[in-house]
Formats: sequence, C-alpha cells, structure tokens
Amino acid sequence: MSDPLRTISLKNGLQIRFYDQTNRYFGDFHRVCIKVTAEVPLSRLTISPDFSSSSAKLPETVGFETYLTRMGVASAALDLVRAALIDDFIKASMPYMDNSDFPQRLLLKNLKKGSPQYSPPPAKD
Repeated sequence: MSDPLRTISLKNGLQIRFYDQTNRYFGDFHRVCIKVTAEVPLSRLTISPDFSSSSAKLPETVGFETYLTRMGVASAALDLVRAALIDDFIKASMPYMDNSDFPQRLLLKNLKKGSPQYSPPPAKD
C-alpha cells in the first residue's frame, strides 16, 4: 500500500491512516476514494477474563476500515475534495474513536461479526 495522505495519533493509542485510492472514470471526472484504516495490537488491549478463558482464537491485531467516496469530481477540485472528506470524517468520528474504550469495543465488534474461531463466553445467570 502507498504512503498515507495523513496519519492521526489518538490519545487511546490508535493511529488512523488515510490512503488515497482515487481513480479517473470518465474524461475529467474522478471517483475520489479515501481508505481509512486503524490497527491496534492486541497486546495493547485489556482482555476480559471471559474472553481469555473462552475458546476464542484472538487475532494479533484489531482492525478498522472504511471508505470515504465522492463521485464526479473534476481534476481541479481533487485536492479540495480529498481534504474535505478527511476533515468531515475527523469531525464526525474522532470524538467516538478517541474514546478510551473504543479499541475494546472494536475488538468485540470484530469478534462478533464473523470470526469463525470465536465463540462467545457463556451467559452468566
């Protein structure tokens, strides 16, 4: 992968990276696409005893990935649109992602959404 357009380090240890994946699709029109990623090494997380005692095979890192897109952007506006997409994402998402428990919640979400090795801890009565 190429070098990120921008990298932001958060207080909770997360690093958010923005990668440009823009392409021209017709004449002077482009699809601006910014890939947003973050990875947290599992060693930086506090694992609940429920998880460590379960049969879950935990990953080495916990990842986040999303795409910011805008269609029909003329060449002259590419840099402006890229910056606007990133700034809008930062304004909308950083308060949530900068929260100290976001990495833990990211781990839970990733495990629940489809890790075939993951089996949830038994319910406590």
